[in-house]
Amino acid sequence: MCMTTEQQQTPRVTQKDVAKRAGVAVSSVSYVLNNGPRPVSAETRARVLKAIDELGYRPNEHARRLIQQNWGSEKAPRQFGILLSGGARVLIARPFYSTLLVGLFDEAVQHNYAVRFIHLYDEIQDPILFNELIHPETIAGLVLIHIKPPLSRDQELLARIRERVANVICLDSSCLGLPSITFDKLDAGQRATTYLIEMGHRRIGFIGNHDGRFDGYLQSLRVHNLPFDPQLVTSEQLAIQDEITNSPQGGWLGAKGLLNLSTPPTAILAASDEVAIGALRAAREHHMSVPEDLSIVGVDDIDLASYSSPPLTTVRVPKNDMAKLTVQTLIDRVNNPNGMSVNMVLPVELIVRGSSGPTPSISS
Repeated sequence: MCMTTEQQQTPRVTQKDVAKRAGVAVSSVSYVLNNGPRPVSAETRARVLKAIDELGYRPNEHARRLIQQNWGSEKAPRQFGILLSGGARVLIARPFYSTLLVGLFDEAVQHNYAVRFIHLYDEIQDPILFNELIHPETIAGLVLIHIKPPLSRDQELLARIRERVANVICLDSSCLGLPSITFDKLDAGQRATTYLIEMGHRRIGFIGNHDGRFDGYLQSLRVHNLPFDPQLVTSEQLAIQDEITNSPQGGWLGAKGLLNLSTPPTAILAASDEVAIGALRAAREHHMSVPEDLSIVGVDDIDLASYSSPPLTTVRVPKNDMAKLTVQTLIDRVNNPNGMSVNMVLPVELIVRGSSGPTPSISS
């Protein structure tokens, strides 16, 4: 690798340099960096941290791991990792999951924990990266987010993860044999569909993948003795591209297909708010007024939902509570390894706004 003369001559900042700048012993710098084994005063800690910031000191991670190993299990690293499955690069940018990630970071800080890494399922297929990251000397626990095929079927990989890290929890999905925190997707689909039926709608379209929300949609139709029309469901044609299906583009494409039917729906249930926002655009392009000509309901209640035009009726998912409970459950398992496995399904709430109303035949 080509380096400039200045880079070659710049020595690495050491703990001795930090100690000299802070006016303390080298051992005090070590105690601050490793939170022990001896306490230091608040004044000393502040001086050391200031010197670290001024000098740009970076701790030697290998040495820190050796220290933690020698301290024993009671000094396990106060940090955890996050592993994303599915179309994860797109997933991180989606408002629902970015809110979960921010919630995980914030709650971790409240408990003096840190998020060590966020990686993708495909990346940890590399054995070198797997051995470096999925290790008890690196993390105290692991959060698996949006676990779907192939990871949900990859029992060998899950077994290897659990051999390395005892504390693993699934967020926004259920994993066989692992604790999980998710929301009631079945009830979300059923609540939204039942609401639309109560508003007089009989032809209700669905845009999204076939998960609990779709099952709730079907269940509500059955309860109200309404026939299921497969033409009103657009997920199958997009299911091979999950990142498209669950996006504004997927909602736009799906709604265009529904609205071009000879007998289009009077209402659309979108599996997410992003999908619903795409459906709103399709309605405008078809010169349809929402909700006078077409009602649209989403799921999630992302921040943008209340600012769309019109404001979006949606099913609120307790994203912050999901993130908080995930971190709290993970820490509980670190502190109590023999505790019972927890599987939580959090309730949802229907939020009625301006994108939904009575069926046109009733409102006219």
